[in-house]
Amino acid sequence: MRRWLLCTVILGAALSGARAESPAFICQLAGDKVLLGRAIPDPSVYEFALRDATGDLAKDCRADMRDSDVYAGERSMACRFADGRAILTTSATDGSGDRFVIRAAEGDPATDCALEKREGDVAIGDATTALHFEDVQQDRMLLTNSTGPTIDLLLYDIQTGAEVLSVKAGEIVEFGPEGLVYWQRTGEATDKNCPDYASLMADFGAAAIDTEMRFDPATGKTSKTGETRCSPVQ
Repeated sequence: MRRWLLCTVILGAALSGARAESPAFICQLAGDKVLLGRAIPDPSVYEFALRDATGDLAKDCRADMRDSDVYAGERSMACRFADGRAILTTSATDGSGDRFVIRAAEGDPATDCALEKREGDVAIGDATTALHFEDVQQDRMLLTNSTGPTIDLLLYDIQTGAEVLSVKAGEIVEFGPEGLVYWQRTGEATDKNCPDYASLMADFGAAAIDTEMRFDPATGKTSKTGETRCSPVQ
């Protein structure tokens, strides 16, 4: 039977079988390992690491950072809460990309942030993607995907896990409750539509025209803001 320990950083105590409204520290025993989770910097975000269990629970569950702390499969983890959902993130330590699991939050970070799969979990990301978390606003989560020379923007509905927007070669301008404003590559630059065409070609070898777009979460539609620019292509 799995045993949960909720430890608070302030008190530095291990509370066997206890529950807390917003624990600052989570300690889960899993075989010969201890899974540690700490709130950073507020209780809506948790980061996780693994360390070897010694059998001394008070020592194993201390909130100190240790050189011997390791990450499962070279991966670390964060857990965020938004709009009644828990968003679990496993991140490769080499920076190659993240994987995400979205699930209904039940009110206890110790179980909501558990690594074990749960019925209804929605998984996002696989070995073919290089996803990175950018932000979450209300029921929308913004990710970037950088598998090539350009960065793509991906917007997800965290209630359903559905992808609601995908932008190739995009750049974030602003993301908030009102929606997402971003640059999108829309055409090839020439000496007629790009004032800096000559210098961009000399420095980078290629240039493109970008159009500023706005995504409205209320309607699910995109529209042009009226702004354009000429940008280099790597």
